Amino acid sequence: MMSIVIENLTKSYGSQKALDGVSLEIKSGQITG
Repeated sequence: MMSIVIENLTKSYGSQKALDGVSLEIKSGQITG
């Protein structure tokens, strides 16, 4: 089974943090479209 794993994602725009420490796991079949 394949999955997508993101751990501790951080995204900033200049000095403004949009994401800080976001983690998620998406397993096969959880997203369709």
